[in-house]
Amino acid sequence: MRVADRLRRNAMRSVTGACLVLEVLAPASIVPAQTTSPKPSNVSVRPPSGTATPLRIGSVVSPDTVQVGDPFILTVTVEVPAGARVTWPALADTSGPVSLRAPVRVTGNENGAVRRETAEYDMAVWAMGAVKVALPDIRVSEQNRESVVPFDAPTLFVQTVLPADTSLHQPKPAKDLFPRVIPWWEKWWPALLLLAVLLLLVWLVRRARRTKLINAPLDPFVRAERDFQRLDRLALNEAGEQGRFVALALEVLRTYLSVRIPAASLALTSDELLLAVAPDSRVPTQRLAPLLSEGDTIKFGRSPINGADARELAVEARGIVSAVEQAEQARRAAEKAQEKLRKRAKRKDKVEARLLAEEKARLESRRGKSEAA
Repeated sequence: MRVADRLRRNAMRSVTGACLVLEVLAPASIVPAQTTSPKPSNVSVRPPSGTATPLRIGSVVSPDTVQVGDPFILTVTVEVPAGARVTWPALADTSGPVSLRAPVRVTGNENGAVRRETAEYDMAVWAMGAVKVALPDIRVSEQNRESVVPFDAPTLFVQTVLPADTSLHQPKPAKDLFPRVIPWWEKWWPALLLLAVLLLLVWLVRRARRTKLINAPLDPFVRAERDFQRLDRLALNEAGEQGRFVALALEVLRTYLSVRIPAASLALTSDELLLAVAPDSRVPTQRLAPLLSEGDTIKFGRSPINGADARELAVEARGIVSAVEQAEQARRAAEKAQEKLRKRAKRKDKVEARLLAEEKARLESRRGKSEAA
């Protein structure tokens, strides 16, 4: 219903405006134009001569009642001689009560010696109450003469948008301030710092374990076996370096013996090494002596040797290491058994001593009771 009523009112206003235009353009409302000299710098207003054609002007506002910010159309129509040129004004001040929404649209038609031009101003209003829709004067140029047509500003009524009773108006709650945009690095830096600390701790623990494994003393037999395996992977015997192959195998053997037997230093010669390990029952000297002698011949005497003999000498060196290790393990097992027997005997002695002490205490207790009786 509201929309229908508003459309009906706008239609009535349009009809009323058209009637106003016709009334304004009637001969009774002829406005004598003021003429000036053709030079714009020396403009003077004067009434037209008797032979000049009268100028007529009319205006209408549609709709004549709006609200603040609503658009409206100002229609201005003038009748001028057929050869005249009309200069329509424009609103340059956008801070006034009314402002243009679009460029001026001008249409015109000629009827004999008279030409009618119509200008439509698409405008918006920003004031309250009765507002004068004022425009600068319209200028008409004809045969080296310039006439100024005064513009009688129509009135536009602007309704308020407030309710009838403003005391019942409930204002909206105040909105929050714009939230501060926090960059992702400021939001996630605690988590990133914690992750970096955890990664640092993991790296330190792994480094400590690696250092411990590196610095931990390796069992001599395990080290010797690892060196023999590395020597096999080098494949020196297959490459034709039998002398170097035998020398490295004897080096692994002597390194093992120096760790197992402190007297068997690496600085000793082969004869001195045999004398140092002779008292030790773990070392098979009957196998070690010919191996060291053959090795000295190859290392220092440059004695030629084929691949099979070199392989046999390396296998013999590895066998001596295994034999010494077996003897060492047997010695350790015997020491553990003896230690276990000593502990058992010591524990038995303690039990017997405790039993003797308890028996002695019982005998003294009986003696005391018999004396008391």
